[in-house]
Amino acid sequence: MFHSLLLLPLFFSWAIGDLVPNPTAPVNWTTCENQPDDSLFSCAYYDVPLDWTDPNDTRNATLYVAKYSVPKKTKGTLFVNPGGPGGSGVDFLMTKSTVDLLLAITGGMYDLVGWDPRGVGQKTFPGAAVCFESDEDYVEYWNNTILLGFEVRGNLTYQPDIDTMYSQVDVMAERMAGLREKCTSIPGGGQYLEYVGSVATVRDMVALVDVLDGVGAPIYYYGISYGTVLGNIAANMFPERVGRIIIDGVMSLKHYALEQPYLQWARHVESADEALQAYAVACELAGPEGCILADDSLTDGDILRWIQDLTNLAYDFYGDGRVLKGSLWVRSYIFDHLYQPSSWPDLTTTLYKTWVDYTSTPPSTAPEARAEDPLGALDYSVNAIQCGDATDPGNTTFKDVFDELIDVTREVSGFFGPMFNQYMICHAWPARSKERFQGPFDSKLAYPILVIGNTADPITPLKEAEAVNDDFGDSSYLITQHGAGHSSLAQRSDCTRQMTAAYLINGTTPHNDATLCEILDIPIFPNATGNGVTSGDVSSKIKELNAASASQADNSDDDDELSNVKDERRTFMIATIALGAATVVLALVVIGLICFRRNKKRYVKIQGHDQDEPRWANQ
Repeated sequence: MFHSLLLLPLFFSWAIGDLVPNPTAPVNWTTCENQPDDSLFSCAYYDVPLDWTDPNDTRNATLYVAKYSVPKKTKGTLFVNPGGPGGSGVDFLMTKSTVDLLLAITGGMYDLVGWDPRGVGQKTFPGAAVCFESDEDYVEYWNNTILLGFEVRGNLTYQPDIDTMYSQVDVMAERMAGLREKCTSIPGGGQYLEYVGSVATVRDMVALVDVLDGVGAPIYYYGISYGTVLGNIAANMFPERVGRIIIDGVMSLKHYALEQPYLQWARHVESADEALQAYAVACELAGPEGCILADDSLTDGDILRWIQDLTNLAYDFYGDGRVLKGSLWVRSYIFDHLYQPSSWPDLTTTLYKTWVDYTSTPPSTAPEARAEDPLGALDYSVNAIQCGDATDPGNTTFKDVFDELIDVTREVSGFFGPMFNQYMICHAWPARSKERFQGPFDSKLAYPILVIGNTADPITPLKEAEAVNDDFGDSSYLITQHGAGHSSLAQRSDCTRQMTAAYLINGTTPHNDATLCEILDIPIFPNATGNGVTSGDVSSKIKELNAASASQADNSDDDDELSNVKDERRTFMIATIALGAATVVLALVVIGLICFRRNKKRYVKIQGHDQDEPRWANQ
């Protein structure tokens, strides 16, 4: 049976923090590879226990770490993680925009550290899980499976697509069952999957805190996207050590830890359609001068329909073999670019060029430039971490996964719902982490954390941030940023930056959980006025559309209520008339019966003299 391949994990709840890291050696810093001209960067390799759950296991994991040393460190060390899972903390930190932002919100009081967690990259050990030696090997293994691309027309109501999907149930189960052998057969590949996971990564970070700031020192951390999972785990595992923790673009730890990953897709795309609408609104406001998809007479709804038409065209041409980029590529390309509104002009150019190519290029001369992007098939970091963290799958099958995919497409997001992704194979992943977080989720913290969410985040909806904030109660504060994109970093808000700076520098928390931060009026698209369409313009337009929609809904409710009142009155009148008619009929029947009885009595009196005569007979 396939499930026999799963490693037995250890489960911990509140006692999970008792395994406190104990650093044994200092960090030996040296020059970083591809280091910027700024001499304040340094890098190092640092050893930690491979298996935190077994003190008798002397093997080590090795972390690749980067540090930006500030001239006057007065607070501590702020650790950062960009998410993923699978994102490189080293690469993230060594980006100029990252350093500029972090220095601005820390006041230069913290050293800054990013590290490649276990399961990420090739410098940390265990590194990224590699299960195939080449893209060709990958394609050969997954040939004729849904993993090489699931093409969907419309919103997954086309029966041939549904039949194709369900025909994969047994095929995918068989291929996933053989994946463990593929992963473990490559040296340095997947032999260490059970030692990769979020709990081990948090312990690694705390070990670095101990060696850099002193044993038992407060934890200072800024995590984005999946990085919010790490921050949340750290806060709940080591609540007494929370110094300052910010989680931005939040994933619900409770759902992440306790819910099957394939069931989490619905939560992740809950706001994706809102983000897509924001893009369409920006394009509409820009007009043809700024957005080539727009026209003076087109609305955001027209632009959204054009995108769906393009997707269906890609589906048809891909199915005919005329192009190498199908509907999945269109959906994925749009989804990726919704993360950053600043990339929307590039998105527009690519979509329009794709439309022109599809509608004007003869099939025999379709340019090779339209080939699919590289598969990136050699790196299983996302699955190794996320699937390794996942709760036990029980009797989950690919049929359950496909049922859910249909539900998400029909009920949550018709456009992004059918994108088959890494969440969908975790139930069949060949390993689980030795140590997985199962709670608590509401620890009382030494210092409150900041929780930040966007109103139109395509992958981490605001509801997730609200849920985490509710879990922590008085130990957290929520900042809601009114804007699109993934995390508050997608669009600049001075309000958000000022609050995060006050929190990190002075320990100042927001006054309440009703904090709403607006974004700056930074141009997204150019337009005829020369001022450009700004984020504020888009937000204002969406507010108008939402208000109009709400008003229309209220009017519809009023009309329905009036109609109901009229129906009730009509029903009452009919009932009254019917009752009146019934009363008349009943009265006539009663009168008839009385008359009948009288006549009968008279008849008895005349014909039957032996009968007692009633008193009225003598009157």
